[in-house]
Amino acid sequence: MKRYIYKIGLLAIAAATFLVSCDEDTVSYSGENFVTLQNVASTSLRFFENAGTYSIPVTIAFPVDHDVTVGFTLTSDTAVEGVHYTLPGNSIVIPAGQVTANIVIGIIDNDILDDSKVFQFKLASISDTGIALGIANPGSTTKRALLINDDCTTEFAIWFGDLNVASNGSNVGTAIGDVNENGDCNILLVTGLLHPGVGESDGPINFVFTPNSPGATSGTVVAESQLYQAQGYEEAGVSYDIFYTATGTYNEVTKVLNVVSSARISLGAFADRTVQLTPVQ
Repeated sequence: MKRYIYKIGLLAIAAATFLVSCDEDTVSYSGENFVTLQNVASTSLRFFENAGTYSIPVTIAFPVDHDVTVGFTLTSDTAVEGVHYTLPGNSIVIPAGQVTANIVIGIIDNDILDDSKVFQFKLASISDTGIALGIANPGSTTKRALLINDDCTTEFAIWFGDLNVASNGSNVGTAIGDVNENGDCNILLVTGLLHPGVGESDGPINFVFTPNSPGATSGTVVAESQLYQAQGYEEAGVSYDIFYTATGTYNEVTKVLNVVSSARISLGAFADRTVQLTPVQ
């Protein structure tokens, strides 16, 4: 069996055996060659309708001495080809000696405040039958693509991604902001340290953004009562769920989300906390 050596970071390969060298920044992999989509651990793709284009990398585990053609399908759920996106074809070629080729999807922008759109993307065929199409992870061949509307009444997407969490002028932790699975406007999901003294949330907390007036760059946020930690507090041998509520303000210019939160169990409430969430630069 042949052994191939590549630079770390070239591929993220799941379900494979690696030998790491201490003397050089390389890994060794031996096994079947295969083609996958990027980030095999996830079955989701997300991009905004004002992106212009969106590239989906298709990667082969190690290069071969001939072109490899990979066919794909795109099935519309609510996204419509020619209305919401365009495709250059239904296959991509990974050139001989190369490890990656990009499927470039054209994104059609509009000025309509409508729902986000969804389509299903799947690698479907490969020209070289000696190369496996995908691995065990479903995300290696299939993605649910969410085309997020960019005409929302707030710029809540400012808080997508990694966030710094500060309290009383000092950083106290981190959180992650995201859109919900439907891509709904003005609803931010935040997971992480939202109530210092209690710890991090078990899952995402929904914050709803409302502008102060049409076109305003500031407004209010509200998080209705939601489960923060399952059985996160124990007293006298009894465990209690912790619930979270919050109100606050946002400013798109300063990129500060200021939140006053309450964490409560059935016995009573913990002290209110004020935190500021800002994007990691």
